[in-house]
Amino acid sequence: MNLKKIFAALLAVAMLLSCLPFAASAANEPSVLYVGEKDKTDDNLIPMLDAVGKAGNVRVYAIDRNTQAYYTLTYEKNVGYVLTFYNDYTMSELIDSRSAYCGLYCDGDLTVRIAGNVTFNADDEKYKGAIGWIVEGKLTIENALYDENGAALPAYTPAVLNVNGAMAKTKNESISIGISAPTVMLNHVTVNAFGGYAGVVAEEALVMNASQLYANSVPEESDWQDPEPGEEPLQQEDEETDFAYSVVTANLIQVGGLIKATGAADISAFYFRGGKHIFSRRAVVYGKDYVFAEKSYNGLWSDSFTLFRDPYSIPSCMSVSVGSSVAKISGNKLTLNRRGSTAMALYIQCGRDSIWMDGRTVDCQLVWWQWIPYILSGAWIDAIRER
Repeated sequence: MNLKKIFAALLAVAMLLSCLPFAASAANEPSVLYVGEKDKTDDNLIPMLDAVGKAGNVRVYAIDRNTQAYYTLTYEKNVGYVLTFYNDYTMSELIDSRSAYCGLYCDGDLTVRIAGNVTFNADDEKYKGAIGWIVEGKLTIENALYDENGAALPAYTPAVLNVNGAMAKTKNESISIGISAPTVMLNHVTVNAFGGYAGVVAEEALVMNASQLYANSVPEESDWQDPEPGEEPLQQEDEETDFAYSVVTANLIQVGGLIKATGAADISAFYFRGGKHIFSRRAVVYGKDYVFAEKSYNGLWSDSFTLFRDPYSIPSCMSVSVGSSVAKISGNKLTLNRRGSTAMALYIQCGRDSIWMDGRTVDCQLVWWQWIPYILSGAWIDAIRER
């Protein structure tokens, strides 16, 4: 009886413990969010939402004779702050309360959803070097599926974002940009971005999932047409441009869709999985695969493996998931934690969609001389807890 009581007590304590899931990078929770709206450019929307509670929303209307465009700010669990634009919203005034004039500013991660043809035009002669959008965290742009009351939007609702920074050509990399963020992720949207320095600057990664991006380029009907036999599908004739770059990024990840970039592009690495790309000037880049370091993650209990050969080459928008407590992850190391098999995946959470990049089966076995230390470690209790 005493042994049973001791075992029950140990099991109860173990059930109270929890395993922390692996995350490639911690969420960068913003504290300020400004949108360029007449007479409202000094209003920080985040404390306004906090005042009504994160289960509520902040709704801003732009009312004129013919339209009632509006946007909402909400907070979603596992997503964060979500800004949604409806009814062909158009920015009406530049924000001058930040370090640079801009149409939208956020100091952390932000998800933006688009319903209609949304326009932010920061190209104003009075404000030199203005930037369309400045986000100092991960920026996700995707199509909106529901209105502010939760009703489904019509299937034909467009999701088009037009963003202009100052259009005067410049070599200054800190001004005159359409969209500027460390990471930009596009999910089922069309984005037209223009700027005198670049259309899009995503220093770490630009991820495109079934989206269209026109960077300092104008959409044409022929963009989606297949090339004639023998015709070069990826390049057009070189031409003079009134800007320094179309796209600037360390990692361009394209999964379907279309990217059209006029003029020079500054791209370090390119991952391509379907779609089409049209660059008016030849861009020579390194092809890159994002994969785990080891071919096999099978071994004996407490064996450790390297996750990535160079963890610093993996963009922070990528995450690793392990299906169970068979393995534990710490930094760039995976350690076999208990007997059993599970799956491990490297993926990008791009808005509401997940992009699978690589996967492995993880298998942990025991040999006879490991049984005593294995039982004493208590790692086997995780298997009971997960049933």
